[in-house]
Amino acid sequence: MFLVIFGCSTLLNTFNKNKVLEVGVDGRPIYGSAANANNAFITKPGYPIASFYGYKYIGVFQSEEELAKYPHLSGDKVGDGRYEDVNKDGVLDQNDKTILGDNNPLFTAGFSNSFSYKNFTLDIQFTGSYGAEVFSFYKRMCGIYHGDRNGMIEQLGRWQSKDQPGDGIHFRPTRTPSGWQRDPSSAWVQDASYLRLRNLTLGYNFDQKVLDKMKMKGLRLYVTGQNLFTITNYVGYDPETSSESGLAQGGDYLGYPAARSFIIGANITF
Repeated sequence: MFLVIFGCSTLLNTFNKNKVLEVGVDGRPIYGSAANANNAFITKPGYPIASFYGYKYIGVFQSEEELAKYPHLSGDKVGDGRYEDVNKDGVLDQNDKTILGDNNPLFTAGFSNSFSYKNFTLDIQFTGSYGAEVFSFYKRMCGIYHGDRNGMIEQLGRWQSKDQPGDGIHFRPTRTPSGWQRDPSSAWVQDASYLRLRNLTLGYNFDQKVLDKMKMKGLRLYVTGQNLFTITNYVGYDPETSSESGLAQGGDYLGYPAARSFIIGANITF
């Protein structure tokens, strides 16, 4: 007994890069905002359109010694977030805002293949993207532990005390977050690379003997599934979907994800 499967495949890669060359006569940058995230994007020469803009988050102050050693805001305490003094002037202020990333992938790719065995056919299509990032605005609400609402599971790693310092990334719980905890920062930036099974179709073509009895020239039954699964590290609904666009592209306030759907159909020829 021999098993014969016929197939053909297609692989497509696309590389994507953009850089702003000019933004006007005086060269002043253009800022973009989203809900509860003012000036979170910047478009300026030398960088991609709608680059993420904010403070560079380093981690959590773990001791009084660290608090005394590094620049911090006046109200900061042990367990609060630590931010980088980008311009190295010893003071944390608006001048320490910097480019944090962008929503442009390094490349996108697609792969499709068709198989056939006897009367059965199988068509698959994968799509993917690598290198894009997302500015997760919803982390301002559920990624910061307010104490009066549900939080993301990652908050289990938050700083609680000197004896329970957590993962060094998530700052202490507080009812009223202060300082730059609510301001756009690299703590909001997430990898949006993904691989998605975009389409899968299984079909069956009836034999001519059966078609003759049914007085048909052709009959094909099929079932199709779209967006069946996605492999990604992004914790939001969908790494491919954004709630923002234009000069704020890549900002996600839990934008509606791509729908998963199933279709059952028939192609009939008389």
